Amino acid sequence: MKILDGVGNFLYLGLGSGDLLILLFLLIATIVYTLLFVTRGKLIPMLVGTYMAWVLVQYAPFLSLALAQRFGFQEIYTFKLLVFSILFVLIFWVLSRVIFQSPVGSETFGIIPSIFLALSQSGFLTAVIVSFLPHQVTRHFAVVTNQLFAGANALFYWALAPVALLLILGRKANQEVG
Repeated sequence: MKILDGVGNFLYLGLGSGDLLILLFLLIATIVYTLLFVTRGKLIPMLVGTYMAWVLVQYAPFLSLALAQRFGFQEIYTFKLLVFSILFVLIFWVLSRVIFQSPVGSETFGIIPSIFLALSQSGFLTAVIVSFLPHQVTRHFAVVTNQLFAGANALFYWALAPVALLLILGRKANQEVG
């Protein structure tokens, strides 16, 4: 971690290792989303899967520290991250294979809007993951990272961004078609 701290100080942004990992995750997730999912028309199942998995994990009354410790986890947030990941993959697989068959992606909107859709979805996924982290971890993030991903309303705005973009771009695409 000392290397990452040095990199953060080198960039003169006042970012620590956690901030760099969050920003690196956002960058990689955006690239992966753009190349693997948005360009292949899998944006809607990915977005709905993120929302559904997050709601299920966030409000599941049985996800407790006692249950996490029964499965060998010392912290509840690591257990919730694992459950979120499993649910996300399962929901995405079911939605993309069964329910949402019509593609929505770069062939519908174009590459530049698709990159913005991927960025907004990656930002939402990052904010969801950060929401599971305890305050002891997020308090060490830089102010900018906390405001973007862990702030009081950050999750709401990241959740709203992909939906708003889809509404705007969908309306524009419908107007162009006829």
